[in-house]
Amino acid sequence: MICPYCQTQAEFISSKDFYGTNYRTNLYVCRPCDARVGTHGRGKTPLGTMANAELRELRKLCHARFDVRWKFGKVSRYIASVFLHVIFTLVRTNIAFNAPLRPITFVH
Repeated sequence: MICPYCQTQAEFISSKDFYGTNYRTNLYVCRPCDARVGTHGRGKTPLGTMANAELRELRKLCHARFDVRWKFGKVSRYIASVFLHVIFTLVRTNIAFNAPLRPITFVH
């Protein structure tokens, strides 16, 4: 896997080698960028995309806001995920066509 930040080859290592504890997973790690991504179990398939410290913090903030919706019965996890997909698709479409972003109001 190539690091998206510095374009170098990421190191493939076990969680034990990286964290000192065996979580029965592996990671791709770019030490210069502090970017990393875990894998599905002990395999080589990444769970997502590599993230540096800043992106990992942003992801934690997003999960803190997003997860509360489905974890506490406001909506199902599936519906919450579809909602996010629609929002991100709208944002990408507006950016791609250089259209002005308009406020979106959602009703529960």
